[in-house]
Amino acid sequence: MLVAGSKLSIEMVEDAINIDNIVGQSISKSLALEIDRAALYGSGSSNQPTGIKNQSGVTLTTLATNGYTLTDFSKYSTGISALLGYNFTGPFGIIHSARTAGELDNLQDTLHQPLRQPDSVAAAQKFVSNQIPNNLTVGTGTTCSDAFIGQFDCCMFGVRTGMVLEISRVSGDSTGSAFSNAQVWIRAYLRADIQLVHPLAFNVLSGIL
Repeated sequence: MLVAGSKLSIEMVEDAINIDNIVGQSISKSLALEIDRAALYGSGSSNQPTGIKNQSGVTLTTLATNGYTLTDFSKYSTGISALLGYNFTGPFGIIHSARTAGELDNLQDTLHQPLRQPDSVAAAQKFVSNQIPNNLTVGTGTTCSDAFIGQFDCCMFGVRTGMVLEISRVSGDSTGSAFSNAQVWIRAYLRADIQLVHPLAFNVLSGIL
């Protein structure tokens, strides 16, 4: 179950124009980002789905003992070929961080032209997600990142309960209560899970500097 919430003053609720739309959109975006994070990195505990990286059977490829700086597209090509070796033919997608995307865009050949991608890598759709951090630890490297390569039609999202929005003037927690603080508390939750049809359709490259 994914949860997001907000605490608003009564003054803001009563005086701000379109506050309901603003808060609704903000919470919806927060839940959407959390779904993205959970799909990639969810631990499978504390009501979290189990993300791709933590699912049994997914190929985990550490590029180097202490992190690896991409100098060409060969690691991506090798990652795709591993999936082809398991009889998955795509279409493939690649999800990586904004930093990694920028580094790949800046790769140049000896004539300072953009470096050509191998056909298998060029054919894969590329997506940037800021839910992929750049501060992962691999060996002594502490600024590492991941790239998720996969046939993403093999990743299923199951929604048990769509987003439910709850509003209260009396709810409380360890910090006090909405009633005593003259606030309106808002909570939204979504019951969803993530399951891979074929874990071997995914390869996570770790240790990208």
